[in-house]
Amino acid sequence: MKLPGFLRRKKDQGPLERKITDLSAMVRALRRDRDSFKAAGRDRLTADWPTAPSSVSVRLRNDLRSIRAISRKQAIDNPYARRFLQIVVNNIVGPNGIALQSTVKTPDENEPDQFLNAAVEDAWLEWASEPKNCDVEECLDFFDFQRTIISSVAEDGEVFLRCVSGSGQGPFGFRLQLIEPELVDIKYDVNLDDGVVIRGGIEYDRTGRVLAYHVSQPSRVSAIYGQSFVPVRRLRFPADEMEHIFFAEKVGQLRGIPWMAAALYRLAMLDGYDDAAMIAARIGAAKSFFIQGEQYEGDDVEGDIGVDDPEHLPDVIEIEAGVGEKLPPGTTVEPYDPTYPHEQYASFVERALRGVASGLGVGYEGLANDRSNVTFSSIRAGRMEDIDDWKHKQGWLRRRLHGPVFARFIPLAIMAGKLRIAGSSPLEERVDKIIAGARWITRTWDLVEPLKDTKRAILEINERVRSRSQYIRETYGRDPLEVFREIAEEEDRLEAEGISPIQTASPEARELRDYLDEEGEGT
Repeated sequence: MKLPGFLRRKKDQGPLERKITDLSAMVRALRRDRDSFKAAGRDRLTADWPTAPSSVSVRLRNDLRSIRAISRKQAIDNPYARRFLQIVVNNIVGPNGIALQSTVKTPDENEPDQFLNAAVEDAWLEWASEPKNCDVEECLDFFDFQRTIISSVAEDGEVFLRCVSGSGQGPFGFRLQLIEPELVDIKYDVNLDDGVVIRGGIEYDRTGRVLAYHVSQPSRVSAIYGQSFVPVRRLRFPADEMEHIFFAEKVGQLRGIPWMAAALYRLAMLDGYDDAAMIAARIGAAKSFFIQGEQYEGDDVEGDIGVDDPEHLPDVIEIEAGVGEKLPPGTTVEPYDPTYPHEQYASFVERALRGVASGLGVGYEGLANDRSNVTFSSIRAGRMEDIDDWKHKQGWLRRRLHGPVFARFIPLAIMAGKLRIAGSSPLEERVDKIIAGARWITRTWDLVEPLKDTKRAILEINERVRSRSQYIRETYGRDPLEVFREIAEEEDRLEAEGISPIQTASPEARELRDYLDEEGEGT
């Protein structure tokens, strides 16, 4: 057989020529590597790395149900996953929910319209505080809706909210209905006429605008026995009565990704390791032992019989506390004392939990309830970064939940006669102003170093780089007008009682006043 040309040439070459040829090939390879990204190179260590990117929608179509199932299981069984959901709800929604402050101004735009603002806030509070007013199933008030929605988004990646209006929907004619995200089938894809398509259970026109949501109606059997949602039929809900609430992270993302997705593998592995460690520790605490021996002598036994013969010695011997047992001749006791929990157990779990905390986007100290090695400086640095993320998610929730719900609520409340002001111009003409004037007050966080932070705030207010209203909203989460009215009423009351306000100053307040005087900033 005739060899290929390059092999014949190499065969005819001498040792020096072959080395030169090999060196030239190496140089060419190095030049190729120099012109490419190192991470794009392929060798035996990177052979399993992906080479072609896939869209987030394709990955969600293939894996969303599996990821969601694992996330739900961890949320029920894993204490760290449970703690994560608690942290998310407490930091985004807070203990009192996200409250409304109406800031509509009078028609001449000179000052706040106090009567209208009070009427709007009272109507919203009446609707939001009663389950029969705001929930189709009459189980949840709006505070419960907020906590349930943010918990479901963190666990499932998304939630669907239907806004139902009309007669029979309570005294305001407006209620909300939560829809199980699994009922919007991620694998329901259909091509319709005129460029309209259904992708992941959501209907789009040719420009990508959402037209409707197709919600499966599972059979009664699957609902009772907890089987997969096998649809009997699907209902089409128009987009103008639905809110699809999820945190979009990628271009072209059509459905939500569970917030625990990046940490689920580590969570599951750590949970299994923790279970095994506890079982091993329990076995070690039981102080088991083994019996060894060469022969057993008995009056009714002929010849030598091994001590491990199951017919003559039991496989398991139970010993009661304070009782000694006589063993057959020739036997010895070998204690079994496993060194567990191992001395490296705590450091390993801590390292694993730090990786889990990074994947979940929360601080390790809060997730693990471990504050043994923290200082004020480390708490402040980590907490400020966490707070920025929580504020970002609070703003997202206001835009995706509170804003759309409030925009639907106002015209319906006016129509139902629940929002009205005697002697005022028709409120129908001011609907847009009322909606635009809504300001949502979110929860705030206690200061890490209150004295230093308060000193800084006072200096900023005195230098006119920060307003008192901004400080009250951001630090205490209260309505500034409410605080100002409360202070004015208190001052009037003190004056009526003949009490000087300076007499009520706390030591901290006096220290602040002295500090400002020393710095030349006192007023």
